[in-house]
Amino acid sequence: MTAPFLQRPDLATVSKTAAFLLSLLICAWISWPALSGPFLFDDFPNLEQLASLQGKLDWRALAGYMAQYESEPGRPLSMLSFVINDDAWPSQPFAFKYTNLMFHLLVGVLVFGLTRSLSRLSSNENRANLIALLVMAAWLLHPMQLSTSMLVVQRMTQLSALFAIAGIWGYVALASRSCGSGGAITAVLILGVGTVLAVLCKETGALTPLLAVIINATLLRKCLDQHSNINRRLLHFGALLPVVLLVAAVAWRWNSLTGYSNRDFGMAERLLTQSRALCSYLYRVLLPNLRGGGIYHDDFLASRSLFDPWTTLPALATVVGLILCALILRTKRPVLSFGVLWFFAGHLLESSVFPLELYFEHRNYLPMFGPLFVLAHLVVTTEASWRRLTWVLAIFWITFSAWLTAIQAPIWGDLRKLTAVWAIEHPRSPRSIQQRADYLSKHYSIASAAEIMLDGYGRGVRGSDFPLQVLNLACANQDEPIAARAWPLVKDSLSTAGFDQALLATIAKLRLKAQRNNCPSILTDEQWLAMTTSLLANPEYTRRSARKFLHVERSYLFQHRRDFSGTMNELEAAWAADQSPDLAQLIAATLASAGLYDEAIVWADLALDHQVKGFRGLLSKDDIKSLRLKEALEAAKARQQRQTGE
Repeated sequence: MTAPFLQRPDLATVSKTAAFLLSLLICAWISWPALSGPFLFDDFPNLEQLASLQGKLDWRALAGYMAQYESEPGRPLSMLSFVINDDAWPSQPFAFKYTNLMFHLLVGVLVFGLTRSLSRLSSNENRANLIALLVMAAWLLHPMQLSTSMLVVQRMTQLSALFAIAGIWGYVALASRSCGSGGAITAVLILGVGTVLAVLCKETGALTPLLAVIINATLLRKCLDQHSNINRRLLHFGALLPVVLLVAAVAWRWNSLTGYSNRDFGMAERLLTQSRALCSYLYRVLLPNLRGGGIYHDDFLASRSLFDPWTTLPALATVVGLILCALILRTKRPVLSFGVLWFFAGHLLESSVFPLELYFEHRNYLPMFGPLFVLAHLVVTTEASWRRLTWVLAIFWITFSAWLTAIQAPIWGDLRKLTAVWAIEHPRSPRSIQQRADYLSKHYSIASAAEIMLDGYGRGVRGSDFPLQVLNLACANQDEPIAARAWPLVKDSLSTAGFDQALLATIAKLRLKAQRNNCPSILTDEQWLAMTTSLLANPEYTRRSARKFLHVERSYLFQHRRDFSGTMNELEAAWAADQSPDLAQLIAATLASAGLYDEAIVWADLALDHQVKGFRGLLSKDDIKSLRLKEALEAAKARQQRQTGE
């Protein structure tokens, strides 16, 4: 008798194993050209925090670095993952993108495992393996996934999905077995650990228990009915309780989480717009295509009413209809119900009441699993008379998706092609115009860069202050004719500009140029102050962080002038706008530089009073920094008193 491990595997097993490995290899192969691409968009403000490490990887340096993402709990695990690739900034993008690709493949493996566990609930082992292979291949090779895997900062989305899927997979694997209370409790604990780790990567990880609730109500329903009453209640309650707590937390902080003062749309308009966004997402998941992709969708129009644009009402009816049908068919068509509810639940935080931007492809990274699961299940379980046709269509769909990814990957890997394609496909996107102009200024001429930005501004494209950026280019290159074209537009553009972090970054660059007298014939410090005055009068820049930033920037200029009174006026205005420990520490240090130690100690105490709370506070240790500052100030005060003989 031959030992089991010496038995030759059957052809079907070999074929499935080969298909599994081939999916991973093809994904890596067709995505590889994209790895040569640049850092993009949100990569810069997030990855530049690596500079704070200065090559140090001790706990104190890492904790301070992880605390720099300004949210609660702050995505510390995602921030920590970037240290895999570098502990300094600026850096090179290849290693970061390679690691993202490896994480994408790893998540694909988990997608296979979760799909197989879910499919076993209603299908035999062979069919479950086939469904899992189809879902994994479709998910890995879908062209929309490039927006997540090749935008380095979206490693946050990848890691959150990784822990969410791992937690749900462990939960389903245990919950689907007939086991004692210990097994049910273990299943809930695994789900909880996966949720916590997912949240520490990105806030959307908080939806993990809701996805488990959907599985309980659809695919796991019959299995749970066979459990004892106590086990069934443990599983239902264990998945549902975090959802209730999440709803309670949102309700508790409703006003702070749903403030739309800095958006050009309200909550009702955003909800209407998201119906169109969700339909667009679903269409692009099911019918992938080449046009309109990428990361810049700031040209996606907000819906102002049910009929503006006219597609709003049909989209809203489609979304509501799909959700209602999924709820009604929960017992008769559990697979269809699961796929629909998973998709919409996965978008619940980013496509609902919160004042986020309107459209991003990477938001589909985890939600697309639901529709793909439904399609794969349909292919494998269809009637015998239609099975060959459905398999042909499935293989064609996956091949077509892979082909689209293979076409787009070289574009992601070539900054010249990428900026040209996105500028053509999104002619009203401020970000695509800005990125194209940045490329032209570095590789061709500032005249061509200025032309594309001024042309965009002339066409009514808003959202980024193009005249100010043209002025920055002119100042950097001592080009007075281009500056002469920009200046007449600057004041009007600043007073009407929508909020944009890039505009604030440009203001900071221009402050340094004015302060260093880099281009006196183009920009003086008085002109720079006038620009910031216009911006402070702009209603779009009433948000606390923006006013704080602008007043602190103005304080640096007054400090350079050795105008202590002007410096303190600006710092106090910044404090009135947004109170934070780092600002209090800056004010204390400024007062100390003038020998005003008593006043400085008061501000050190204020820094202690306003220290960062929660998990970020635990990592940042702002209280320790403030205490050390206070001790240094008290010591300096004592030295001053000794020197004056008091």
